[in-house]
Amino acid sequence: MQGSDTTKTVVGFFPFAAEQPERLALIEPGHRETTYAELRDRVNQLSHGLRELGLVTGDVVALITRNSRTYFELMLATGQIGLYLTPINYHLAASEIAYIVTNSEARVVIVDTQVLPTSTRAFKEIDFPADRRFVLG
Repeated sequence: MQGSDTTKTVVGFFPFAAEQPERLALIEPGHRETTYAELRDRVNQLSHGLRELGLVTGDVVALITRNSRTYFELMLATGQIGLYLTPINYHLAASEIAYIVTNSEARVVIVDTQVLPTSTRAFKEIDFPADRRFVLG
């Protein structure tokens, strides 16, 4: 019988995470493992937190971090609620970070503690509000 294929096609992160929650999603340096269920839960927490900050569809969140699961969490969280994520290379100088934050019109910036000194200089240069800066770690 034609057209009777009963295989189910899963498209996108959230349906996949629902179907295979215990499957390994990420392995970070240091061998920290994250399952799809853990990643999904963290993405949902971040999405709600970003909304509670008053961010609306089309707003920009900037991220300055080393390679970590945080990038994936924020990429999925911002996409889930219609925000843009602007990743910023943590090797950049303060003036370059300041330029990108300003040019991207970021409403919130999330920074890894390891790049906090450079980021702080960038924020002072552009007078970025302290209540819109968040530090990881």
